[in-house]
Amino acid sequence: MALLLRLHEPTSGQLRINGQQVADLDLRSWRRKVAYVAQDPKLESGTVLDAIRFHRREITDEDVREAARRAHIDHEIDGWVDGYQTNVGQLGENVSGGQRQRIAFARALAGNPAILLLDEPTSAVDPVSERLISQTLDDLSGEMTVIAIAHRLATVERANRVVLMREGRVVPHVGDDLSALKEFMAG
Repeated sequence: MALLLRLHEPTSGQLRINGQQVADLDLRSWRRKVAYVAQDPKLESGTVLDAIRFHRREITDEDVREAARRAHIDHEIDGWVDGYQTNVGQLGENVSGGQRQRIAFARALAGNPAILLLDEPTSAVDPVSERLISQTLDDLSGEMTVIAIAHRLATVERANRVVLMREGRVVPHVGDDLSALKEFMAG
């Protein structure tokens, strides 16, 4: 993830996207095209609106609401007494882990990224949030490139491509055979 976010550069080899070296791309432009959702996202103290907008003045209130709809958190937010003006608390302590994760998804989607990077997006959420996150991923299919690091089969089984890694090395491709993937993930 750090390489894709360009927080680090490769020490050997090259990272390419669509045949072009990522290192040759303008860093600011690259970061506008890429969004990241952490395994355990933190939210700054402030409102839900602020948490989704995340210091990007060009994102309108309508953009925030649309991103929340796409992240399947809008109905919950609308049901809160203060709606989008609800204070999420220090690091998001006033919302559940699943709500915090879906707000982080909305924050990522509000910027209309071309690439969405996910680090264990469903590892620490309740079953309802996991289902809603899965629905979001289904909805995004064909719209943007989603790259997910995951240990849970349910998170990766809908992927077009799966790259398996063990001890920092790519394991030979298992193809479209989900039974091989299940066996690998169980082992």
